[in-house]
Amino acid sequence: MFHTLVADPHVYRYLMDGQVTPQTWCAERIAGSEALFLTRGVGLWLARDRESGETMGFCGFLEIPGSIAEPQLVYALAERHAGRGLATEMAKACVAAARAAGFTDICARRPTSADARQRTFRCRSNQAAASAK
Repeated sequence: MFHTLVADPHVYRYLMDGQVTPQTWCAERIAGSEALFLTRGVGLWLARDRESGETMGFCGFLEIPGSIAEPQLVYALAERHAGRGLATEMAKACVAAARAAGFTDICARRPTSADARQRTFRCRSNQAAASAK
């Protein structure tokens, strides 16, 4: 399911800098998420529609090789679920889970090519700043 989402053109355009990722990359991220849950109390969660059970996207934290050492907040939604504020809600829930797990700083990469994602980043940043006070 995770690879299906990451391989969706709408998702990889934003999350993967336009690059299609192999299933091995996804398997490594899932294993990393499981390890992160064990060691830090956070990882990736799938987002499902409450009524239909359809997987809409994912949100959570990953340690990204070649990036900063701290886990980063990542999220993606299938295109048909975008534009309804769901990414913001998912991000808020994940930030709350990270705070409950003891995180004082929330790290997220700010894409330069996706206006909608930049708006969501600002919402997360403002929420994180407000909850840190």
